[in-house]
Amino acid sequence: MLYSRETVWQNPHDNPSFLRAAKSCLNWLRIHGLVNSQIKDFPKDNPTSYGLKHDVERYNQSNYPHDEHPHYIPNGAFIAAMVASGYRVKQVGRMNASFNISRKELRAALGGN
Repeated sequence: MLYSRETVWQNPHDNPSFLRAAKSCLNWLRIHGLVNSQIKDFPKDNPTSYGLKHDVERYNQSNYPHDEHPHYIPNGAFIAAMVASGYRVKQVGRMNASFNISRKELRAALGGN
């Protein structure tokens, strides 16, 4: 059995809140024009999945009530959304990932951060 923080692992397909979070990440990518920003390499200065999931959370908190888009996004839901959008994934540390996303387009979407 796999465990996460003392709870039994649940397949994401059987977890409605995970699917809802992944769909919200896909929405964030679409709204910010990042669905087709794939490049060949993995820019080292780009934020990881952990940082980007927080950007989705801040966006959702500022723009939607919790019942429309979740205010908490699991890291895995963000990674799943990136894979579904055609990005390649490179593991960073134990649980995070980097993506082959254009640094220029990502910075523009995040307001130059």
